[in-house]
Amino acid sequence: MPARKTRRTPSVKKKRLTPVVKYLILIAFLAIFGFVLWKMGEAWTKRLWKDGSRITIVVANPSPEVFSYNPENASITQFTVPSDAQLDASGGYGSWSAASLWDLGIQERAGGQILARSIQRSFGIPVNGWTGRGGNVLFAEGELGWFSLVNIQSNLTFFDKVNLLLASGRVGRLSRANIDLEQRGVIKPKSLADGTKGFVINPDKSLSELDTLRDDKVFLDQKTLKITNAASVSGLAAQVSRVASVLGLRVISTDSTKGKVLGVCTVRGKDSELKSFAARRLVATYGCESEVGDPSGPTNLEIILGAKFAKEY
Repeated sequence: MPARKTRRTPSVKKKRLTPVVKYLILIAFLAIFGFVLWKMGEAWTKRLWKDGSRITIVVANPSPEVFSYNPENASITQFTVPSDAQLDASGGYGSWSAASLWDLGIQERAGGQILARSIQRSFGIPVNGWTGRGGNVLFAEGELGWFSLVNIQSNLTFFDKVNLLLASGRVGRLSRANIDLEQRGVIKPKSLADGTKGFVINPDKSLSELDTLRDDKVFLDQKTLKITNAASVSGLAAQVSRVASVLGLRVISTDSTKGKVLGVCTVRGKDSELKSFAARRLVATYGCESEVGDPSGPTNLEIILGAKFAKEY
């Protein structure tokens, strides 16, 4: 029998990427890689916690929580603000319940800034930043909050969150203190104007009981401060005086002037004084400009509150 002829099946040619397509893929990869590096670099330069000093963060839970980490003795102090506590809202919004300030910030496209600044204004404590709900995991014992690096809204950068997680995770129970505001007399129950019951703040008790949130590095600088209110709103100097005192500065005098000063605020002092840790912390607390010059009184530093201060703080 004649041998059968076997048919060869034609080989399927694999489609290869053309040099142009390869080049475009490489460009896309480099662009994405470059963007990631740029965002990481931006997060590094914009981090809030750069100097290893005390950092205080407000967490926008239904009853807002305040956490303050002190690296000098590796401790955490915290307190909870009742949801029905009446706070003096920053930006001239008037009196609001603590539970409402997060929603107000979202409505005004300010995130947790209004809540954080309102707590700073009402309790007289310097606040560095804020997180959305659940941000208290950043201060949990045992480094339990790694998912919060990307899942929780905050003005903290990626590196701020990493540093807080690593630092707070090593703080044991004996180095954690919880301040009961009502028990300490910082807040007291009161029937409000609408007939509901809530809490109001006792400013004198707030100053004495929350002095534990002082920045030790600022206090060691032993800088004196004069506060000049150049805004058209009264009471701002006293408000800043409370915050500056808890921060660790020695407030020598407060004053007001009729001369209009633009901007939010200016910290004035000699060049050597402005380079001090205390001056840099004061500038960061209120987002002030720095100005080399002699204060208008016998102090190391002077903070001048400008026309926009009341709208910001």
